Amino acid sequence: MQRLRNTLDTLAALTVLVVGSYAGYGMYTKSKPPTPPKVEIPKDPLPLEGLPTLGQPTAQVGIVEFSDFQCPYCARFALDTFPQVKSQLIDAGKVRFYFANFPLEGIHKYARPAATAAVCAQDFWQAHDLLFNKQSELADTISLVPQRLVFDEIGVGFPPECTKAVDNTIALGKKFHVSGTPHFFVGTIAGNSLQIKSVLSGAVSFDTLAKEIQ
Repeated sequence: MQRLRNTLDTLAALTVLVVGSYAGYGMYTKSKPPTPPKVEIPKDPLPLEGLPTLGQPTAQVGIVEFSDFQCPYCARFALDTFPQVKSQLIDAGKVRFYFANFPLEGIHKYARPAATAAVCAQDFWQAHDLLFNKQSELADTISLVPQRLVFDEIGVGFPPECTKAVDNTIALGKKFHVSGTPHFFVGTIAGNSLQIKSVLSGAVSFDTLAKEIQ
């Protein structure tokens, strides 16, 4: 009986030690969160020519979003955050906003067709809203985008002007080390280029984006 009691006492002591160790580890990790990786700011200016844009020509600050119409995080930004960006920053004359298609073809089957349809659309920003609002039905929604350029003679694919435009923005994104979406470059507009001041990734909040233009 005494031996059993000694064994139980030993196990209880070990339990207290283990629990205490985990508690201490938890307190340490909460007090010292991991440092986020530093993002290198590209030194080269980012070309803006040909990108769909919103905002007043006099705005000196620009935001360029690289986006994918099938990306759920891009849809979250487009539906939850972009309306506030438009009303408080773009329409207020504080920034010009640019959109660059960057379809992640390896994981999103309909991203590139959607990007091409948007580029060919009669109104890019209407297509932007339609495609993100109906992202869950993207395969069917692409055909609903009113086109400003007719399809080729056999009715398959998009005109080469539109596919080339998507190729160009993909190449541009890769040149500036875009690997995921949404991806934002914020900076000063100088002619047809953006002198980059900061880089943001993910479905950032309005406050985070607004802080970068102050």
